[in-house]
Amino acid sequence: MYILNNVDQVLPYLDTHKDIFKYKNPRQSEKWALIEHNKTFMSWFKQQIMNDPSASDTLTWLANGLKFDFLCCSGFEVNGCLFYTKSQDDRSTMQK
Repeated sequence: MYILNNVDQVLPYLDTHKDIFKYKNPRQSEKWALIEHNKTFMSWFKQQIMNDPSASDTLTWLANGLKFDFLCCSGFEVNGCLFYTKSQDDRSTMQK
């Protein structure tokens, strides 16, 4: 959910899904709505993206969820910012 909450293309889907919960359950607390939103967002999001032929490759990739078929990674990119593991960062050197 952390990654999804930080990808601009996903934000409208997050807002829509939260609004659906508020509309369907007006008497429930905000806390309850957030918990239910977090539990059900991925399956709802995947259904929305798979039914939208114009969805971007990024949205399609994210909707398919996490894959655990790799052993490790040394970094990742979010919104154009690169993040590295400490061990990878320690191996990197900057030229003066």
